[in-house]
Amino acid sequence: MKILEKKSGFSVVETMLAIAIFSLLSLSVISFFIWTITIYSKLQAMNMVAKNIDVALTAMVYEIREAQSIYYPTSTSTQISLKTYHNLPDNEEISYVDIYLCETQVCIKREGEEVEYLTSDQVLVTDLEFTYIATSTAPSVYIEMSVINSTYDEGREDNYSIDFHSAATLRQI
Repeated sequence: MKILEKKSGFSVVETMLAIAIFSLLSLSVISFFIWTITIYSKLQAMNMVAKNIDVALTAMVYEIREAQSIYYPTSTSTQISLKTYHNLPDNEEISYVDIYLCETQVCIKREGEEVEYLTSDQVLVTDLEFTYIATSTAPSVYIEMSVINSTYDEGREDNYSIDFHSAATLRQI
C-alpha cells in the first residue's frame, strides 16, 4: 500500500491569488507615478508661465512709471509707445520706448537699440492689450496679457494658461 506524502508548496489557486494581489499593487504604484509625473509637469508649466509674466510685467510697469508721457501717434491697443528721459542713447535728451507683441513674445524696443524679448520662447503670449486711462493727475495704462506654456496642446493634462491684468500710472517726474 502506498502512503501519500504531503507535498509542500503552493496550489494553483494560491498562486493565482498572489499574482492578482501583486498585479493590483503594481497597477496602483504605476498609477501613482504617472499621476506624480503629470502633476510635476503641470507645476513646471505653471512656474514657467508665472516667471515669464513676472519678468515681462515688471519691465513694462517700470518703463510706464518712468516715462514722461505716452506717445499717442504710434500707440495702439496692442502697442504702447512711451516718451522717456531715462536710459537715453548717447547725445540724446529724449528717447522713445515701444512695448508690443511680436508674434508670440512680448518685445521692448528702445530707440537706437535692438529688440529685446521680455518673455522666453518657453511660453506663448496669445494676447497683449493696453488700455489708456485718463485721470486728473497722471495717465494710467491698464495691461491685459494672456500666456500659455509653449508645449500647450489640446487634451494634454500639463497645459497651463493664464490671463493677467495689471495697471501702471506714469509718474511724470
